[in-house]
Amino acid sequence: MTSSIQHYIGDLERTPFPNRPTLAQARMMPLFNEHDFTVMADLPANETRVLLSFSDYFEMLAGLVDVALNSNLDLEQILVSVSMPSGGRLPKPLLNDRVFMLQDITDEEARLVKSDKRFLVIDDHICRFRLQTGDNSIHLRMHNIKDPDAFRPLKEYLSSVGVKSR
Repeated sequence: MTSSIQHYIGDLERTPFPNRPTLAQARMMPLFNEHDFTVMADLPANETRVLLSFSDYFEMLAGLVDVALNSNLDLEQILVSVSMPSGGRLPKPLLNDRVFMLQDITDEEARLVKSDKRFLVIDDHICRFRLQTGDNSIHLRMHNIKDPDAFRPLKEYLSSVGVKSR
């Protein structure tokens, strides 16, 4: 079976929830001696702007998943890439039976491509702290969805939280 695929790429350009206070979630690294500080100073820091906290990230992601689940796309599976470290309680939409969160989605996406399942891949590169790699982009791939306007509700949601289409 040949999988049909549609792509979307956007970039987070602002905080997703402006005019709303967000609890700072920065933590001090447990540094005890000179060696600890030296190692920390040598870690590569990303120059990409951090525009959201961990809780804001999962709220934004849950909103996107909720739009996808409640759309007329009849998705059988949603693959979501999540980078670690992450912590905290996950919002309800991310706990749906059709949502599969993985650190590396490559193998699972390749497995699903061989089927005729309708599925969405959410592959983001959004930075939540300075040591995380990424460029604040989000990549969506829809497999086996024939509707050429399928991304419309997802793009509208992403636009509302500060993501601009490339």
